[in-house]
Amino acid sequence: DEEVERLGRIFGECDIMGDGDITKRELIKAIKRNGDIASFFNLPRKFRKDDGSMDMLDEKFRNIDKDDDGRIVWEEFVSFYAVHCKNKPRTSEIDDATTSTLGMIFGKCDKDGSGKITSKELVKACVKDADIANFFGCKKVTADAEGRRRLEEVFVAMDKDGSKELTWDELVQFYRDNFKARTDDLAPAVLDML
Repeated sequence: DEEVERLGRIFGECDIMGDGDITKRELIKAIKRNGDIASFFNLPRKFRKDDGSMDMLDEKFRNIDKDDDGRIVWEEFVSFYAVHCKNKPRTSEIDDATTSTLGMIFGKCDKDGSGKITSKELVKACVKDADIANFFGCKKVTADAEGRRRLEEVFVAMDKDGSKELTWDELVQFYRDNFKARTDDLAPAVLDML
């Protein structure tokens, strides 16, 4: 679904550190770099204390950051979008907690914030984070040839359109194909991410 892919792209562009959440500083940087993101949040591209633009940003951030921890996670981002926009993102039968986890995984893998994951980004994320490696079916991934080969196989299987980049929809489909049928038996590493 293009709408959910767009949300994934915007979230990824805002999550500059690639750690699965958006800080106010990251949001400011993303807005300054990309006018579409400013439009999405209905905020100006430049912020100054004396013209009220910082107050607008602060208010918007507080409205999205429901638990007031100074970070916007995927679930909060999607909730904001669903409440404030006409067309609501759909992940078809996937609960909010799982959608949040998938968003975090997507954000951690999409290091360049392009809204898509390359095979190189996937390998780096899996080498760095064992939970992500487990999610993709690679219990232990090292930078060796065998680990890379296994991840390439997973990547090619997920890359349904053959674009050599994974979209949000392809990640959601991977989840549906590998976990949805056994929701109660979801990989423990993925549950730990919640």
